[in-house]
Amino acid sequence: MARRKERAGRQRPGGFMSRRLRTGLVCALALAAAGCAATEYKVAQAAAADGSILSTLHLGASDVKYQAPCIVAVKRQVGARPLACVYVQTETEMHFLRFNEVESRYVPAVSVALAELTSVALARYGLNRQVQVNRKGEMLAFHIVGSTFVNSSLTEEIFSSLIKAGIAQQEPERWIELADPVPMPVTIPVYVGH
Repeated sequence: MARRKERAGRQRPGGFMSRRLRTGLVCALALAAAGCAATEYKVAQAAAADGSILSTLHLGASDVKYQAPCIVAVKRQVGARPLACVYVQTETEMHFLRFNEVESRYVPAVSVALAELTSVALARYGLNRQVQVNRKGEMLAFHIVGSTFVNSSLTEEIFSSLIKAGIAQQEPERWIELADPVPMPVTIPVYVGH
């Protein structure tokens, strides 16, 4: 009888999930999200650190203002999927490099001279940031990736550097979705107990 009272005292009325279960679900979701981005991020970080990206672009370390993992998409292409990439910016150009699985290295995907950009905008969505650059009617949207999510501060810093380079600022378009449109099944362990 005493044990039943003790158990009843620990249970909270009105909730169908225990605190332990809620905490477990939150942790599982966070780990699942981290696992999705962490692998590509680590590969991109390693490639950026070992200098192989700069040799691919025929650049020296002193030429580079920014070099970081990113996600980029071209807005004008209907159904275009975002590309996990490495962003490299010099005084005069920006480069987006994609991972070539056959060669196991990053190779140039898109290179743009800053002089070709007609405008740049910074879109905000909650704590996230997105740079939108217009190159003669073609909209490129990108953000810098942190260890799991958007690195908002570095994305904003890159936006500011493009403004300082003389690119006209415009109002941002509505947030351009850069998430992978193909749903990915995630298995979440659920603890069911007394």
